[in-house]
Amino acid sequence: IVKGIIICFAAAADNKASYHKPIQTILPASNAGYAPALHQHGYYLMRRTYGKVGQWADMNKAADLIGQAASMGYPVSQMTLGEMYAKGYGTTIMIDWDESLKWYEAAVRNGEPAAKEGIWL
Repeated sequence: IVKGIIICFAAAADNKASYHKPIQTILPASNAGYAPALHQHGYYLMRRTYGKVGQWADMNKAADLIGQAASMGYPVSQMTLGEMYAKGYGTTIMIDWDESLKWYEAAVRNGEPAAKEGIWL
């Protein structure tokens, strides 16, 4: 069921009319600490916030959720957290190249080939 929810969430992410509906279905799995759901919940907040002035609370929450999933070994979250450190998203994540590289390398070790591109930023 959770895989279907994540796919549904990802597919609906660009549909503004239903943008907030899928997040409600993923919250129970996120609140239960399921790494893919933590990532999707954080990514939702990150996308919703990106480029909007005064929305740092959501970006910080996104960093926290994605960081939890990354710490659990979820490679997509590790890659995303590497990007967040490379770009300095939120007020709790400042640009930190060493931390960025650490998370990109962890993502590569855990099987996320796209993370190799982040190492060369």
